[in-house]
Amino acid sequence: MQDLNKDLDMETGYKETFRVFSKDEEGCIPPDEIKFVLKHLPGNICNSEIEDMINTVDKNQDGKISYSEFRVMLGAVPLLIPDNPMPAKQEMAKEKELENSQKP
Repeated sequence: MQDLNKDLDMETGYKETFRVFSKDEEGCIPPDEIKFVLKHLPGNICNSEIEDMINTVDKNQDGKISYSEFRVMLGAVPLLIPDNPMPAKQEMAKEKELENSQKP
């Protein structure tokens, strides 16, 4: 039970931190905002390290950091929910349609 509470507390922390950075209407963080914050943290993070970090976590390559990508950047386990679930649903519908068309 303690582990569950710890996980919920961490998730709440991720969400609250994400809301601080998320400035666009799509609920994503622009890369410039991430760069600005990381450059002002203690330590010397160079631009190339920041770019590498963003490119590594931006799995859908839309140039923005979604919540699930942000969690990964903070070291969390990736969410299994796609950032844009509609294409996944459309793909499943296509697969089902293909299966139905192949039935005798």
